[in-house]
Amino acid sequence: MEFVVKGRVESRIGRCERGRRVLIFRENETTQPDDDIMVASGRANRRGRYAISLGDLIILDSYYAKVERKRVRGAVCGGDRSPSISPAGER
Repeated sequence: MEFVVKGRVESRIGRCERGRRVLIFRENETTQPDDDIMVASGRANRRGRYAISLGDLIILDSYYAKVERKRVRGAVCGGDRSPSISPAGER
C-alpha cells in the first residue's frame, strides 16, 4: 500500500501558497527534533495543495510536513509544521 501525505499550504497572501516547497520528515523520537529525517519533498500546486508519496516501503513511525519561511516577490511567507501523522492513522 502506498502512503501519500496530503495537505495544503495556507496563507492570506496567494503567492505564499503557490509552488511552495513542502518537506516531509520522519520523526526520530529517540533524539531531538533537529535530528528528524527528511524522507521526501514536493511542491504545492497553484491552489496550495500537495500530495507527496512516500512509496510502499515506509517505516511505521510518525511523519510531518514542513514549509520553511521564505521571501516571495517582496512578501515574507511564514514557515509552518503540520501535526504528526502515522500510516496507521494515529496521531
